[in-house]
Amino acid sequence: KLCDMCTGSGCVGLSVFLAVKENPQTDLCKIESVCLADISEAALEIAKLNAERLLHDEDKARFSFIKTDLFAGITDTFDLICANPPYIPHNEAAALLEDGRNEPLLALDGDAHADGTVSESGGGLSVIRRLVPAAFKRLNSGGTLLMECGEYNAQKAADLCRAAGFNSVQVHTDFAGQLRLVEAQKA
Repeated sequence: KLCDMCTGSGCVGLSVFLAVKENPQTDLCKIESVCLADISEAALEIAKLNAERLLHDEDKARFSFIKTDLFAGITDTFDLICANPPYIPHNEAAALLEDGRNEPLLALDGDAHADGTVSESGGGLSVIRRLVPAAFKRLNSGGTLLMECGEYNAQKAADLCRAAGFNSVQVHTDFAGQLRLVEAQKA
């Protein structure tokens, strides 16, 4: 079971599902179900359109789309949770939109809350501080969390994973050599 939390367009969850399906030699087992979850109804509509375009009819039934603030609306447990949560510090997030990106501020600002309040001193980790312990509760034993972070807060995000009870926590770099992905396993 796979959950793509903060799914946005669904690109991560859909890509993981299709990569596993199209590569039967992979070490991953068959993915039985995929939950694409996001706080934004508009994002989920885009994820649904992408799923409609990319999936064969027999695979569409494996997907669910849930509007939720992190795991608040989810009772299932998972073997793999992928997450690309907002992680940009509040004081930098708005400036990123000046280059014409077509993303809502809520998708970038790691210190914004659903109620419109902001943790100005959160360093981009406010959402991640809530996500990590919630993901730990929703992972099955032996499950893995894969979470994108900023190069400036990836080590702190890894520390949050360790504090939540994850073991075998690693930080991986992206193709530019920047710290980018936190991998954490639940024993």
